[in-house]
Amino acid sequence: MFGGLPLHRQSYLSIVVTALSVLCTHSDHNATIHRHKRSVVFNRAYSLYKTLILHVTIRYERQFGMFPAPVVPFIRMADYAVRKPWRTGERKLLDYLLIYFQAGSCTVTIDQNTYDVPAGSFCFIQPNELHTLHGKSNTITPFAHFDVFYNPLREESFVTHSLTTRLDSYATFLQPRLNDVSGVCIPSVFIPTDAASFRDLFLKMIGTWKQGTAISMMQSQQYALGLLAMLLQQYSPLAHPLIHHPESLNWLTAYCSFHLNEPLTIAQLATRAHMSPSYFSLVFRKRFGTSPHQYILQLRVQRAQELLENTQHSLSEIAAECGFADVHHFSKAFTRRTNCTPRAFRARHAATQLNNSEH
Repeated sequence: MFGGLPLHRQSYLSIVVTALSVLCTHSDHNATIHRHKRSVVFNRAYSLYKTLILHVTIRYERQFGMFPAPVVPFIRMADYAVRKPWRTGERKLLDYLLIYFQAGSCTVTIDQNTYDVPAGSFCFIQPNELHTLHGKSNTITPFAHFDVFYNPLREESFVTHSLTTRLDSYATFLQPRLNDVSGVCIPSVFIPTDAASFRDLFLKMIGTWKQGTAISMMQSQQYALGLLAMLLQQYSPLAHPLIHHPESLNWLTAYCSFHLNEPLTIAQLATRAHMSPSYFSLVFRKRFGTSPHQYILQLRVQRAQELLENTQHSLSEIAAECGFADVHHFSKAFTRRTNCTPRAFRARHAATQLNNSEH
């Protein structure tokens, strides 16, 4: 329920407009509004924002079932860190930490794996990972602590201090790990595919968040969502349409049947399905219970059976019509599938037809 009505009966746009109007109504008087009143205004606007995003993401998550909770970023701390040589003690985080190594020499150790991080790289530390950071020289390292998944207690959560290595007492705040989502594998240290766009959006997110206004908070969460989308597009199969719906390949049988006389490669079919070849094979097996190669081979053999039964085409003609390289390949594949050579299959069918006509 929202405003006394079921949310699905309200316009999403009206919620956004209401949120922005609340903010804009008071924006010209922020200098004189009492701190408590500003807090009420922000909380009301942000509540409207969360209601919209939460409802959309919950519906999305129920439909596609890919995440353990709705994805609604929440930035907890962000800044441009300019430091002389420095080091942190071991710790584990309840939230995520994204660092841009803009300048300087740094070493990062995460779960006993040590990385020398070159300038221009990003470090992505996920919840409950034991890590240390070491700036070996003067460094510039913009960073952000944030939640990825919605937690109603998120505003009570916090950035853990150095030497915090046991999180049992704070389990209610602990974020799920993105790398625990099926197919997601974001490296600890990486350079984005579109490095300039990712860097600019990250710095824009930090700058916007630091403004501290109600609208800037909302905008910074939006930028965080954009960064997450870029990460998942690069390091997961989640960008593929209908990821958990193998039924998205229902078109394939008809397509292959009309193109059996052509080479049908996994790469070609994957491109038509807007998937990588490896991911296409995975979804294909879920849908059809076998590999693309074996499925297409079965279609070729079934078509050959029809032609052997209903036409007088030569074996060479049938082999070409069904997409086999030559008669030898055709005969070998057909026999393996049917335990009968093409000639014997045709003769047996002719005998059966003759026997039926005599009766």
